[in-house]
Amino acid sequence: MPTALEINVACDGTHSVPNIPQSMNLGDTVHYSSAEGSVIILFEDGGGSPFLDANNNPIMVITSTAPPLPLKRAGSFVCRCFVTLPNGMTVGWGPNSPQSGGNSVVR
Repeated sequence: MPTALEINVACDGTHSVPNIPQSMNLGDTVHYSSAEGSVIILFEDGGGSPFLDANNNPIMVITSTAPPLPLKRAGSFVCRCFVTLPNGMTVGWGPNSPQSGGNSVVR
């Protein structure tokens, strides 16, 4: 039976680090959120995304305003994470914050 996964992105003002579960399965649904602000998840072009749109195209950008999405592709997917704080500042992946991201492994 599919699991509803809520992935929290912790933001300390310097890094936006997702708490990605070690075990995710095809059919599970995923939603991203952060208590610190709105979330943007960018999947890397070369690796694709575990999420597909109605035309079976990879969904490369996910926001915290999106509804929970089902995992539709198995594999390992690298993402970059960003949180936009209430003051408008965006904190996330970059040369000085490579930990603002993660690896989603879907079985």
